Amino acid sequence: MKLALVQMTAAEVEQYEETAQKILCLAEEACSQGAEMILFPECAYPAYMIGRDPQRHFLKCLPELLEGLSGIAAKNKVYIAVGAAFPEGEKLYNSVIVYGPDGKMRGKGCKSNLWHFDEKWFTAGGEPFLFDTEFGRIGVMICADGRVPEVARMLRLGGAQLILDAVNLVASAEAPDKLTNQQYQFILPIRAWENGVPIAVCGKAGVESGSVCGLGRSFIASSDGTIIAECSPDREEILVKDIQLPAPAPLTLRRPELYAPLCSPVRLQEQTRWLDNPEQAEVFAALIRFSAGSRKEYVLRAEEALKRCGMMDVRLAVLPSTQGFVLESEDLNAIGSAVVQGTAVVDCEDKDGNRRAMFLKNSGCAGMLAPTHSGQEEGAEICVLELLPGCHAAVMFDEEMAVPEIARVAMLKGADVILWLDRKGCGPDKLLAQTRAAENKVFILRSGPHGENERSYAVSPDGAQLFTSFLLKARLHRD
Repeated sequence: MKLALVQMTAAEVEQYEETAQKILCLAEEACSQGAEMILFPECAYPAYMIGRDPQRHFLKCLPELLEGLSGIAAKNKVYIAVGAAFPEGEKLYNSVIVYGPDGKMRGKGCKSNLWHFDEKWFTAGGEPFLFDTEFGRIGVMICADGRVPEVARMLRLGGAQLILDAVNLVASAEAPDKLTNQQYQFILPIRAWENGVPIAVCGKAGVESGSVCGLGRSFIASSDGTIIAECSPDREEILVKDIQLPAPAPLTLRRPELYAPLCSPVRLQEQTRWLDNPEQAEVFAALIRFSAGSRKEYVLRAEEALKRCGMMDVRLAVLPSTQGFVLESEDLNAIGSAVVQGTAVVDCEDKDGNRRAMFLKNSGCAGMLAPTHSGQEEGAEICVLELLPGCHAAVMFDEEMAVPEIARVAMLKGADVILWLDRKGCGPDKLLAQTRAAENKVFILRSGPHGENERSYAVSPDGAQLFTSFLLKARLHRD
């Protein structure tokens, strides 16, 4: 299928008549380049800042525009998806309207997660929209919907083989060639990867109303999360790319029976409890890396590292995996006794080979968590522990981080921190950690496998890297 992304230059809402004509011209141009599916940006018509036209004068041109797009779709036997402010009674929706090769409207999707000021003039939409084509089933979402993992997941579970994402991604930088933002850097590529379907993202370039700077960079991310084509950050252009729609692979890691909190009311007090004790909101954390050839050496190196952590007021220390040998109870006691304050986390196995995260305090074992998704244990659930006053943590093992529902449930249960004990090196690990942190507003501490190209690192709730270890091949000195 030849997919065309029509990246437009941002325009003012007062220019709605010129914008309507431009959309029709750009649709014709995309058809002349052989497009079979055409995607326009969010609010291609009339603009994003429609609040500047409180009388909604722009609505008078909407019927003519839609009739024109219907005619172009029928004449050229193409699909056209266009972002537009669409009225229903007194309500106005941020919509993507889809026409088929017969010129008939296939339906429309409405943005369900309104961002910042657009909630002043738009009504939030409902469920995501899917439509069938001869190429496969296609889903539609709009801009901030992509920040919410459930939206893309619902489209994927509904059979989507391609997701169209009409956006007005905003950005800032010293120069246009440096423009970037979270959705472009990691969130949307990870949406494609975690769902195993390509995502086409189409937005605007330039500045609207002297304040909203468009990212440009409309792009297509393949099902492995790789950006395979993209536009410039600062020009109006049409990108045409021939893509194949894969038959989605089964989502074998999902265990829906564990995800009931996704459909339960959010307890806001869980998210703000630290306000009563602001001194508890600061937790120094450490990710410890070393190799050990024996159980005895592991214990000695762990004790040494934890004593250093005590000198630096670390309250949460994550030790490396003990993969390769089993720690005895006396070993765990010895490690716990070296904890000066707070909690140390050990990724280990018991004598039966069952993987566990052990939480150790100076006073003894404070808790234990096992993998949630690796088996079908009766009564399993996604657990959150209060490791420290004001610090609640969940643990994810290896490829569990690839399942967005797990981190989401952990956050809804009050997790401030997710400890990712990754022995395998799971996919695009850093982009994955950044996405889970940003979409759930939690810290991610990733303890990576002990390999030449591996590292441990921490990510903040906005997706920024807080600190990292060296790659092993780049180490300046011995662990």
